[in-house]
Amino acid sequence: MRELTHLPYNFRRLDDNFVISNYAGQHQYLSEDDFTNICKSDFEKLDSETLSSIESKSFVSPVDEVELRQRILSSKLATRIYSSLQPPGLFMVVPTLRCDHDCNYCQVSRADYNAQGYDLDEKYINDIIKHIDFFSKDYAKVEFQGGEPLINFEFIKRFVSQAKITLKDKDVSFVIATALGPITDEIIEWVDKEKIDLSISIDGDEVLHNTNRPSKRINSFVNTQHTIRKIRSFYPNVSLSALSTVTRLSLEKPQAIVDTFLDLGFRDMFVRPLSPYGFAVDTWRKLGYSSDEFFEFYKELLDIIVNYDGELIEYNALLHLNRIFKQSNSHVDLKSPAGLIFGAMVFDYSGDIFGSDESRMLYKTTGSEELILGNVSKNPKDLIKNKNLIAMLKDSFIEVNPGCCDCAYNQYCGADPIYHLSAQGDLIGDKSKSFFCDLEIKMFDYIFTKYYSDELYYRKFNEWLMMS
Repeated sequence: MRELTHLPYNFRRLDDNFVISNYAGQHQYLSEDDFTNICKSDFEKLDSETLSSIESKSFVSPVDEVELRQRILSSKLATRIYSSLQPPGLFMVVPTLRCDHDCNYCQVSRADYNAQGYDLDEKYINDIIKHIDFFSKDYAKVEFQGGEPLINFEFIKRFVSQAKITLKDKDVSFVIATALGPITDEIIEWVDKEKIDLSISIDGDEVLHNTNRPSKRINSFVNTQHTIRKIRSFYPNVSLSALSTVTRLSLEKPQAIVDTFLDLGFRDMFVRPLSPYGFAVDTWRKLGYSSDEFFEFYKELLDIIVNYDGELIEYNALLHLNRIFKQSNSHVDLKSPAGLIFGAMVFDYSGDIFGSDESRMLYKTTGSEELILGNVSKNPKDLIKNKNLIAMLKDSFIEVNPGCCDCAYNQYCGADPIYHLSAQGDLIGDKSKSFFCDLEIKMFDYIFTKYYSDELYYRKFNEWLMMS
């Protein structure tokens, strides 16, 4: 046997097994005996398949190839970082802060339906499009957020019309994130004609949805249900996606949430936990939960989905699978360095520019001017020189963050400085007390364990990966 030596890797115990990973983004799932033999350099005790695998993935190296293998690892790390520093593909526009719902977990200081001074002025349309043109490459997704963006529908119409002219040489798609309250037949027909996607919130059955997302103007669940069925019946080309935000009440209803999505014709769903932005302590006590409580719910929900006899995908899990097996950098929350600007840009109703939707939310509750990275009336080139943006990004390289540098999942996870700034008052934060980190570790633990030890999950996860 050739003389072998170790190359750098991190590890994590999963019951009686171990996961090891390195800066190339490679991983190996090992039995305890194999892990022990590797640590002791007893390579001759490994079977040929395992030995070949850990050598091909640069966990070990022939002594005479160490320098070459180290360069390969460095090159792959540099490639991953470079891929995270590409221009943004997602551009969020807030046509209005007005809303027709009173969602209990709303993280934005929404304005009343009839309030004045909370709409994005149409004079900014060309300036926003100029920024999108400057920062995007060949592709751009424009997502209208709120408030309830459909309240300012005329702005959306004019924006889309102008963007299709100015950005005609780029592949541009449009999404409206809406609770469907103000939607009309006229709007649906326009959405169909212009090929606009709709992203809809569905929190569960009628009791759960209306408790989480109450409205003084409508029965939110009935309106959402009726509109979705109308679109599916008469406008089948309109693309619908849906997400569910989990509150404490949701923890009791994983089956009801899945059943509601299926009943409305969805074959994919995105289930997300609450984030801490903008919550008062008493509100969090009412709606929030620990990471353990959320993950017990999530495991039950995922088990329902995986055992469903038909096509049904849960995208929170799929995003993590894509990070592990495809090195995908598409999910803003799982980027290192952080996805500020490089993952998404947000154009607020005021004309101010933020590096993420979370930055916008945190600004609304703190008034911290450092979170504003620019304004649409300024030259786009000025934004990339913003000192506050550079300061936030330089602290978001996960490889050097305390608590992350020695984590087995650091090449699959992401730095989230805005989360930790909100929750702990610091861009890096104490990872041992971080809800975000604890939840991500639980997610990766569960995915690795299920993928390698449960035949049904292994098959289902691979089906999802092939479809993504």
